[in-house]
Amino acid sequence: MIQTIDLLFAKTILPTASKEASHFLSQLFEQSRQGKPFLVFEHLPDEILPLAQQDRSPIVIENHRCYLRRNYELEKGLAFHLHRIASHPPVTHHLPPPSPDLYPAQRRAFEAIFSHKLVIVTGGPGCGKTYLASKIIESFPGKQIIATAPTGKAAFRLKHPKATTKTLHSLLQIKHGEDFSKQRRPIVCDLLIVDECSMIDIRLFKLLFESILPQTHILLMGDPDQLPPIQAGPIFRELCHKDSLLSINLNETKRTDVSSLKELATYFREGDAASALVLLSDPTAGVKRLDLPPSPPLIKERNSVIITPFKNGPFGTDAINELHKEIVPSPIMITQNDYKLGLMNGDMGLYQDGIATFDRPYPMALLYQYTLAFAISIHKSQGSEFDHVHLILPPSEEPYTREMVYTAATRARKTLTIYASPETLESALSPPKPLPS
Repeated sequence: MIQTIDLLFAKTILPTASKEASHFLSQLFEQSRQGKPFLVFEHLPDEILPLAQQDRSPIVIENHRCYLRRNYELEKGLAFHLHRIASHPPVTHHLPPPSPDLYPAQRRAFEAIFSHKLVIVTGGPGCGKTYLASKIIESFPGKQIIATAPTGKAAFRLKHPKATTKTLHSLLQIKHGEDFSKQRRPIVCDLLIVDECSMIDIRLFKLLFESILPQTHILLMGDPDQLPPIQAGPIFRELCHKDSLLSINLNETKRTDVSSLKELATYFREGDAASALVLLSDPTAGVKRLDLPPSPPLIKERNSVIITPFKNGPFGTDAINELHKEIVPSPIMITQNDYKLGLMNGDMGLYQDGIATFDRPYPMALLYQYTLAFAISIHKSQGSEFDHVHLILPPSEEPYTREMVYTAATRARKTLTIYASPETLESALSPPKPLPS
């Protein structure tokens, strides 16, 4: 169905296109839907170059890459503002002594932000990115510090008395459905910390960087191996590998002491399906794989969750939560920011006897946007952690990705159970297949 729509779009752009040109354009649309801003090509169909040379053509050709024009202009705009900020000399700050409980990689990142305009800090779940940010905020001499993230839940984790904390949309004054091309007020601060950068698409990144004043010091934090943003452009991953930018990887995991969970996360991140399956078959490990049962498992232990790729269907979040609805206390998840109560989209609590308990108790009557959370989607699980994770990967027409499996599996602190066939896991961890020629 989607491939048919891609071909229809191709015919709209180039009605007289040959089969080869239509196929090329449909590949470009498919790549864009998968979050890739351009299509790398070796051979260009005859009709494509004349199309790209037309005034305001919907496609752009540059260096064996074919872009949709919107993606091309976003990438060029972001590159311009990165250069604008990087070319401005950093403000020299006195380096305070790092906190003694920072491990070596954290200490390098702490020291770097005082002498560099832009520092990128990467690392998997539980590696201490948020803790590092708190130590930097405490020590940074600038009077204006802003901490932000793409979701309210992630932004709330950065909350600190010395910093102004806002969601990215609030910081950039973006309202739902608003035109992103509107001129924004500049972001005035001495230090800007941006967390969960892997969730930020190229459109938001470009808007953010064009709003930053050149004297601002910037700390970007995230895990480039997690799910890419829903919109086009996994730009954080590209920034992490850009030679002209300083990127520091935090390499110690603090979330779990279970060696098998750390080992499995490494296999998933590297796409090593063979080693992962061997580990998952070890009965002594804290991780295991089971075949998909006829119906979803029931979970009753505290601080456990079922993570699934789907909302609908027999193994979707709706059906699984319905199956568990009589179990109390019931985990619930806030689905919309509520600034009056201080509850953020993605916050999880427990409900029982008319009371919802998060960091403190709230009468359920005060909550207006929430859902049961015995089961949550992979996207909703980002930034969360649980003692016990049950990951369900049913057969699907759309292939799972390495980032999906890695993101879900690294939510676990103590045990991980994966319900999937070996073939499903092997397919998910394999490199993406090249588009057919």
